Amino acid sequence: MTSITPYKADQFALLTPEGQRAAQAIQASLAPGETIDVFDLPCIRIPAGGGKNWDLPDGTSAPVIEGIILLRQPVRAYWASSFDESGGGSPPDCSSPDGITGLGDPGGRCAACPMAEFGSGKDTTQACRLITRLFILRPAGILPTLISLPPTSYKAAKNYVLSTIANHGAPYWAAITRIGLFQAKSAGGISYSQATLTVGEILTGSQAAAVAQVRADLMPTLQEMPVAASEGV
Repeated sequence: MTSITPYKADQFALLTPEGQRAAQAIQASLAPGETIDVFDLPCIRIPAGGGKNWDLPDGTSAPVIEGIILLRQPVRAYWASSFDESGGGSPPDCSSPDGITGLGDPGGRCAACPMAEFGSGKDTTQACRLITRLFILRPAGILPTLISLPPTSYKAAKNYVLSTIANHGAPYWAAITRIGLFQAKSAGGISYSQATLTVGEILTGSQAAAVAQVRADLMPTLQEMPVAASEGV
């Protein structure tokens, strides 16, 4: 089994003075009215069929992704045709970047929507999928990478961000996170991949402050990104 050497905070480009200047230059280079959208970001999807390796944007694969999570964002997306038929290949008929208000058809308040009820989809699932977006800074990156997790990984991501405070006294963006995979099985015996999240290292005060500044600069843009067809995990 190949050993994995964890990254240290000082190996992250954005936590160097040069990296912070580059991040500021990106914002300054955008024309008035321009913004960064999901298509500008490198994206990673959870593997199908219970795979235990991530397919990375550079064409390689790895059992673990390490990075600093800038934002955990649960979003909702509904395809009127069955998910198997659409395959996430077309934009959702209705989606909600904030998980509160749906935009599209049927639209409206997510909490009252019948498509969000358990049993509205296949095998007692929700027809409107609860997707967890993780916008993470990877060691060599200046822009965040988007990891879209399926409903089966929602609890793992939520429990992780709460545990970093409970166990380490730090918010999740003040830690290097290691995101792995394990193979689970549905009630029908179908294998699927589920994410695991663990703390690799807690950042120092100055490092966490640098991340918090980047987070403050980018979070409004990240939160408003519409759900893309490619996120139909």
